[in-house]
Amino acid sequence: MEEAQIKQIIERQPLHGSALLDPRCKILLLVCIGFVSYFLAGEVVSLALMLVYGLFIALGNGGKWAVKMIVTYIIVAYLNALLRYVQVPVLSVIMSVFGVTVLKLIPIMMMGLWILRTTYMDDLMVALQRMRLPQAVTIPLVREI
Repeated sequence: MEEAQIKQIIERQPLHGSALLDPRCKILLLVCIGFVSYFLAGEVVSLALMLVYGLFIALGNGGKWAVKMIVTYIIVAYLNALLRYVQVPVLSVIMSVFGVTVLKLIPIMMMGLWILRTTYMDDLMVALQRMRLPQAVTIPLVREI
């Protein structure tokens, strides 16, 4: 491909807002969201945090994706709350643990997929090299993505 064709392809799908963050910032954000999501307690606080994540993603080329993930989160949280009233001893405990795990993973998955959708692979490769990761790690990682 010629340089002019590549430039046209890039200009057709411009990133804006929070999608223009450096890939290193996006990786740091993903790690921070993982810690916050894991250690955060309370359903209302988790929902508020999920709404903040959704707003952040909506500002960066991901409005539809953010709405889908927030709706999914609300449905899973609602089903998890309903399982408290089920009186099957073993099943209710297993499903409750599964529901809480899914609720903790949805924000992480949401941010991770947003990062993959808004980061060009060459930018990711350069960012990982600037983080001084060995090429034995960066090349397979970028190739898999």
